Amino acid sequence: MKQIIKLKRRFVITEKVTKPHKMWFKSILNNLTHKTIDKEKYSDSIFFFNNNKCYFEYNQKYRYFWCDYDKVWSVFGTKYNMNYQQIQVFIKCLMEEHFKLRGLTTGSCIVHEMFWWKNISN
Repeated sequence: MKQIIKLKRRFVITEKVTKPHKMWFKSILNNLTHKTIDKEKYSDSIFFFNNNKCYFEYNQKYRYFWCDYDKVWSVFGTKYNMNYQQIQVFIKCLMEEHFKLRGLTTGSCIVHEMFWWKNISN
């Protein structure tokens, strides 16, 4: 949010340092629990849960970080007006910062892949 302050014929624009989309995403990350599920079926994946709902999957072999579209990805687009590339870069940077996961590729789950997530429980 910007404020304009008038000081003797000049204008100073100040911005709040906190960004709402970063605060929102960090609140999700701070409440995550992660675990490996069914090592035979998902041998390379770690799943991240918030309130017993699966939000993310990290594939260690391919270094791919999947986000649930409805719970995470679409919020950045609709609520925070971010495009696909902005969301991708933002999530990648925050995952590197928060979980020290370097060299990730990020993306949202496409519909047919999300159905099997619904069967995964904490």
